[in-house]
Amino acid sequence: RAYAAEALGKIGRIDISLALLKLLTVLDDPSPYVRAMMVVALGELQDERALNSVRKCLNDEDESVRKMAVWALNNIESSQ
Repeated sequence: RAYAAEALGKIGRIDISLALLKLLTVLDDPSPYVRAMMVVALGELQDERALNSVRKCLNDEDESVRKMAVWALNNIESSQ
């Protein structure tokens, strides 16, 4: 699942809406690693529609997810 999230982030520029839909629906995955990779993929997409979902990840119980959320937010916001 984590590799799928990473791949969607890389190819998502082709059809960003589809990639966003897929990633946003699985941000509640039980695996912290998967959640972190989902957030990274959202950051790679640099689409402002993901901002609210990524911001919610700032309160994740896992530190790595929170760190990736900070990175993703900076990446998305700097692309606007």
